[in-house]
Amino acid sequence: PRVLTLASDGTLRMNPPEEIARLRYHERQQGDLEIAADGERVVEGVQGASLEIAVDLRAPTAQQYGLAVCSSPKQEEQTLIYYDATEQKLKIDTTRSSAAEGPKPIEAGPLALAAGEALRLRVYIDKSVVEVFANDGRQAVMRRIYPSRPDSTGVRLFARGGPAKATALQAWDLAPSNPF
Repeated sequence: PRVLTLASDGTLRMNPPEEIARLRYHERQQGDLEIAADGERVVEGVQGASLEIAVDLRAPTAQQYGLAVCSSPKQEEQTLIYYDATEQKLKIDTTRSSAAEGPKPIEAGPLALAAGEALRLRVYIDKSVVEVFANDGRQAVMRRIYPSRPDSTGVRLFARGGPAKATALQAWDLAPSNPF
């Protein structure tokens, strides 16, 4: 579910319902995580197939930066969630989400960040669903994924074309909303 609101500037905002927070447990927090230009960084202690991740990223010169989720140890499988500064779009790249056959597109939505504005992501992973809300609901994108490997649970930060920094990162495991 999504909560739709009208912002003061007349634009539509999309956010998850507040009740989702009741499913959180095992909180982890990290900050000041530097990512070198054209590099990546494993987010230690954060992995799983049912997660919520909130991250604030700053990358004034990077062309693309974000997260890889549901990643196998050698990245044979991974789903990329990132901001493309050149195209001014939020993207979910599922081209390597599964080693199995099936459609593997890139889902994108427009998101223009102002100079110096942080990319603030709220990412929900619920086994075969990855849903992303950016910058207080200015954009939301979602994809179904079907990782075929049981070890496709890792989370990494990455940057291309310039360095990036995660100024704050919080992660929670998510309990099932329906125990049946």
